[in-house]
Formats: sequence, structure tokens, C-alpha cells
Amino acid sequence: MKNIQTELLSAFESSGLTYDELAKRTNLPKSALYRYLNGDTEKIPIDRFQAVCHELHVDAGVILGWKEEQEQNYQAYLKMYLESKVEQELINTYRSLSLHGKNLLLDRAKELKILYGKKSEDSTPESVQHP
Repeated sequence: MKNIQTELLSAFESSGLTYDELAKRTNLPKSALYRYLNGDTEKIPIDRFQAVCHELHVDAGVILGWKEEQEQNYQAYLKMYLESKVEQELINTYRSLSLHGKNLLLDRAKELKILYGKKSEDSTPESVQHP
């Protein structure tokens, strides 16, 4: 239950929604949402869990750990289609982060794009020096 609660709470915090807004969007009591997101209850009815996941834009199957096979297929795809080790490492790092971490990484990437965006004279990604 701890991982589910942690992921839901992280998604909620990243969403920018308030408990009132989420309650209105899901038609669930604010007090129930608080208990679900803060781990005060061990049982969340599946219909409520799905409603919360939908409004927080997270995949319920991923939060429940049901999509492990999909992850293995994705790793095979990375090895097959991405030639650059740097690209593979960036994607693997992103996928290993919590939802909050992913949002922080994307924000930082946007900052770096503004500061160091690729210009026509830049080198190709394969020539990037990686420590």
C-alpha cells in the first residue's frame, strides 16, 4: 500500500490541484481523498482509485505494478532502435524517477533547451562526451 499511496500523493502534488478541485472532478468526498492520498486507509475501492488516477493523469496499472512486462518490452525497443547510449541513459533515468522527479527533470530540460538549444553548427548527439 505504501508505494501506491506514495505514487498517488506525488501525482497529486505535481498536478497543482487542491483537494477541493480533485473532489469536484472525481465526485468523491474531500475527506476520502485525503485518506487515500495520505495513506490513512489501506483499502481504496477500485472505481475511486481509477477516478483519482484518471484526474491525476497517471496510469493505474503502472501504480499497481501490473505493467512490468510492458517495461521489459520498452527496454528491448530502446536497445533496438536508439543508437546513442546517451539517449538510452536519459530515457532510462527519466523512467526510473517518481512522477515528481520526472516533472523536475522535464522542467530542467526545458531550461537547458533555452540556454543551449541545438543550432545547425552543433555536433550530432553521438559526438556528445559523456563522463
